[in-house]
Amino acid sequence: MVRDSLQSSQANAAPKDLAPPARIAVIGGGVIGLSIAWRLGRTGAHVTLFDAGHVGMGGSWAAAGMLAASVESHALSPALRRFCQWSAELWPAFARDLEEASGAQIGFLSSGTLLLSDKVQVPPELAPLRAAQLREKEPHLAPHIEQAYFFPQDHSVDSRILLSALSKACRNTGVVVKDNTRVERLETSRNSVTKVETQQGALPFDAVCLAAGAWSKDLLLASDLGPLPIAPIKGQMLCLQMDVAAPLVRHVLWGDGIYLVPRADGRLIIGATMEDAGFDVTTTTEAITRLRLGAEALVPGLNTLPVVETWAGLRAGSPDQAPCLGMHGAKNLYVAMGHHRNGVLQAPATAEALAGLMENGQLPEAARAFVPARFA
Repeated sequence: MVRDSLQSSQANAAPKDLAPPARIAVIGGGVIGLSIAWRLGRTGAHVTLFDAGHVGMGGSWAAAGMLAASVESHALSPALRRFCQWSAELWPAFARDLEEASGAQIGFLSSGTLLLSDKVQVPPELAPLRAAQLREKEPHLAPHIEQAYFFPQDHSVDSRILLSALSKACRNTGVVVKDNTRVERLETSRNSVTKVETQQGALPFDAVCLAAGAWSKDLLLASDLGPLPIAPIKGQMLCLQMDVAAPLVRHVLWGDGIYLVPRADGRLIIGATMEDAGFDVTTTTEAITRLRLGAEALVPGLNTLPVVETWAGLRAGSPDQAPCLGMHGAKNLYVAMGHHRNGVLQAPATAEALAGLMENGQLPEAARAFVPARFA
């Protein structure tokens, strides 16, 4: 069980015996786990990444890939706003380094985000774009939309290409990637995790980082390490195909309860619902129809486009919609989970925070509000 003394002492400090070449297990092959594994692998640590399925095909695969630290800031706590902004500042260098390490472009688009909703608070100094200016950016918007706010610093990335690139970068850095290898239990002794148990056997490690999203809670329970309040939040989405040469949407569009995210290849991602449905990832005609009609209300011409794909994914949510970052349950168990709808945005900062904790024994200041002990 979680020890009160450990909870109080582990918030910002960690053992300092994890200098490379430490053996570190990262559990979870989504954008968070891959980013952490890549970051640790670059330091010379011996990293093994475990995923119950195929790496990159979990909840992160379903993400729209918005990097909206500014447009969403109104809904965030001050601490979470600072963390998201830090990660947004890291993203350009993170993208460049990842493309170099993987040899692949990741679909990073820096065209900015247009806020079309009048229900979202914006900074008082931010002036809206009026109809003429707005139509220069998005000529196919519905006539009733007469103004919008432009956030040039909010970008997007193709999450599926991102995950593939992270997987390649990890392998190129020497990370051992174990697909289709479910971790069933963490073996502990004297307040430390000593082995990672899978169906193929148990392997010893010096430290373990748990980043399995909504599935993390079950492993903590199975290992008697104390649960954390992480739960799946279902999101249904669809994709339309635009003409690459003449796309109907050029920027990320943020409306009332809906967003539209264009891709470089002409795909248009439309999302997303917020449902408490457990681990169900089926789509429903009602939800997909509602999303499409909502998108067409913003851009009427979308009603002529074909549907390429529909899908549902599971976000990992926490009670305060902020991540759990830090130590939990054992002196060498690190967790990174609960990123809700901003996992892609927060991936670079999360990787830096967890690596900093493992390497230096301290969480960076921007991450200290998110230690798991706040839920003790």
